[in-house]
Amino acid sequence: MKRLILGFVILALALTQGAQADPARRRRPRVQERAAAVHHFDRNSFAVANRNVIRIRHGRAWWIARFPHTRFVLFGGGYYYWWGGYWYPAFGYDPYYSTYPYDGPIYGYNNYAPGQVIENVQVALRDQGYYRGAIDGLIGPQTRAALARYQKSHGLVVTSAVDEPTLVTLGLA
Repeated sequence: MKRLILGFVILALALTQGAQADPARRRRPRVQERAAAVHHFDRNSFAVANRNVIRIRHGRAWWIARFPHTRFVLFGGGYYYWWGGYWYPAFGYDPYYSTYPYDGPIYGYNNYAPGQVIENVQVALRDQGYYRGAIDGLIGPQTRAALARYQKSHGLVVTSAVDEPTLVTLGLA
């Protein structure tokens, strides 16, 4: 008998908690639910992307064979390719353009080329007081330092790179 009463008490508590939580959920506008979903990101996405960088030089034919439906762009003296939300250096894609001042992945958004993404980040960091260098679309020492300061002050993983969490908190992605 005690087990039966205990079961009814647990059931009553569960129904009461469900009834209390349900109206609060119904009152939450769907726009807020979508906004919360949009701002969800993987804090470790840059670490995963950085492991995906192919650091061995290969010719253009190799790159095109492995990434046949991929966009390749010239950026900062070397070619980059689009894959999985990031721009990656395509080392060796063109022997005449093989200077990579930045050899890591760059998170992309709105179909912007890597240089435009970096310019937008530099402007946003400048507007918030983190960056004082030239708006040149390149990731140099000043841009990396500004990114690190911004990431640290916003509780992000400090990568000193243009990654998804940084662009989301800057309001760019």
